[in-house]
Amino acid sequence: MQEPNLITSGKRLPLSFEQMATEHDGKDYLVERVNNKEDYKEMWNKFQMQVDLIDVDMKNKDVLFVGLHESSSCPYEINDIRSNYEKQEILVDFTDINSNCTSDASPRTFIIGIDKSKSKNVSTVTLVHGDQSVPIPINNK
Repeated sequence: MQEPNLITSGKRLPLSFEQMATEHDGKDYLVERVNNKEDYKEMWNKFQMQVDLIDVDMKNKDVLFVGLHESSSCPYEINDIRSNYEKQEILVDFTDINSNCTSDASPRTFIIGIDKSKSKNVSTVTLVHGDQSVPIPINNK
């Protein structure tokens, strides 16, 4: 069993992000799970990724598309991605950011691979930033 891993990230979101997203403390978040090549390609295009489709072994992995807004002057950087299968969650730990950030909302998508044998039992992605934790429910394609 492998731990979840970052496949790539980009500064785009789906056109319908606001309608699809879950709100938490006034901010919008979205997590979509895909489990086959066709849905993976469709979601890649939906999230408007600007790089060529990255090949993923969809026989052994499912893919999570995590969409959010960040400050353009302080972009998020992932420190660690780990699983907590007992709590049915994936934890995405961001590095601490300088507090002098602009309050604009720049789009950002993180694409994460997760072990297919464990994926179906995971219902939440929790974003951890300092002492804040934001649980986001996973939508299935």
